[in-house]
Amino acid sequence: MAACKPCFTRDALPALSESGRSVRGQIMIPQDANLRWSLDFAMDTLVSGRRFRILTLLDDFTRECLGLVVDTSLTALRVTQQIALREQCSLRQVNLTISLAFLSPTLVKAAVDGHLPRGVGISTIRDLPELWTAQHRSLGLQA
Repeated sequence: MAACKPCFTRDALPALSESGRSVRGQIMIPQDANLRWSLDFAMDTLVSGRRFRILTLLDDFTRECLGLVVDTSLTALRVTQQIALREQCSLRQVNLTISLAFLSPTLVKAAVDGHLPRGVGISTIRDLPELWTAQHRSLGLQA
């Protein structure tokens, strides 16, 4: 049987800011278990030629494997279902958290500090564009 090859590994890719500069050194190191998880996908082929995929869920602090899901097809819905099951929350909560993960750091700081413009709530910021400058523009803020 061939060794499993990861389809994607976060550490193999440089983390880039919107300007294209590497920000790998700025990633927060978790100080306790269950604060940050990593997902990884591996793929292999059975002797019969049929491919299968493995979703691994890892705790970044303890390096513990929190879950493995093996299937011939892993859809986005299946991945979010596994996260919801692990977190004991709804799919809606998982999807909302994922959408908020792409906010610019400036908007995250403004939200935490309570400095978002009046009338801007969770429903507004969860549907913002991907580019950070476009997020600022759509809220009428300077980038």
